[in-house]
Amino acid sequence: MHAVVYIHGIVGRRYGSHSGEYRALRDGLDRRGIDIPAVEDSVSVEWGWPTPSAGSSALLARAQSQLEVLRGDARQRDRWTRRLMAPLRDLVFYGWSDIAYYLDDGGKERIRGVIWTSILRRFPTDEPVDLTLIGHSAGALIGHDFLFFLFSGLRNERRHQYAPDCDWEAAAENWRIRRLVTLGSPFVPLVVRSADLVEEIAAGPGPWLDPAVIGFDQTAHDGRRPLWLNVWDRHDILSFPAAGVYRTDRVHDLYPDHSDRPTKAHSKYWKSKKVHRILAENWDD
Repeated sequence: MHAVVYIHGIVGRRYGSHSGEYRALRDGLDRRGIDIPAVEDSVSVEWGWPTPSAGSSALLARAQSQLEVLRGDARQRDRWTRRLMAPLRDLVFYGWSDIAYYLDDGGKERIRGVIWTSILRRFPTDEPVDLTLIGHSAGALIGHDFLFFLFSGLRNERRHQYAPDCDWEAAAENWRIRRLVTLGSPFVPLVVRSADLVEEIAAGPGPWLDPAVIGFDQTAHDGRRPLWLNVWDRHDILSFPAAGVYRTDRVHDLYPDHSDRPTKAHSKYWKSKKVHRILAENWDD
C-alpha cells in the first residue's frame, strides 16, 4: 500500500483549509505521469488554525490574532517600504512564531498529538505500507520528526505522549519510508535545537547523522530505496539545502527557482509548475 501524508506549514493572517494546495501539488504531479493516490485517499493535515480537526493546536492562531492587535495599535506611516516590509513582517510574525510554538514542549505535544494520531489512525499498522510524506515549512520539520520518532526508538520512551491508543510498534515493524518531500524547509538551521547534535557538528565537517533514525536504512516494500527530495529557493528566507547532513546519498536538493520575490517564494511551492516538474523528474531516482 502506498500512503501519502500532506502537512502544511505556517498559517498566515488569512487562514483556512489547505486542501486546495494539497490538490494542486497532487494534480500537478499526476499531469506529469506520477502515479499518486487522490488527496481524498491520503492524510490531509490541518493544524494551527481554528478548525475542529486542528484540535488544541487551533489556539495558536487565536493567540497570534490577539498579539497582532498590538502592532495595529502602534501602526506608523511607511510610504516607501510598506509593500516590501508588510509581507516580510507577516512572514516573521506568522511564520517564525509558528515554528517557535512547535519548538516549545507544550506546543510540540499539541501539534504532534493532532498530526501523528491522524496518520496512525488513517493507515493500517498491521499491513505493509510505503509512506510518502510531503511537508511545507514547519510541516517539513514535523514530517521529519515523525519519521525520527517512528524509526529511532524514541517512541519506546515517549509514545504515551502521542497517539497513545495507536500501535506504534506495529507501525514501526510494517511501515517503510519511500519518500520525504520537503518544501521550503527550515530543518537544517533548526538542528541547533539539539545541544548534543550541536557539539557533534561543531567537532568537524559532516555528514553527521545516521539515516537509520529516519528509516532510510530499510528498503521500501516496493523494492526501492528511500528518497528525500528537498525543494528550496534562494529567495525563500526560511528554506535551506539539506544534503550533507545525513550519511546517505539519498537526500537530493532540488532548486526550481520558482520565484524571485522574497515575499512570495515561501508560499508558492504547492502550486508552482516549476516545482511540480522538478519533483516529477526526480520522483523515482
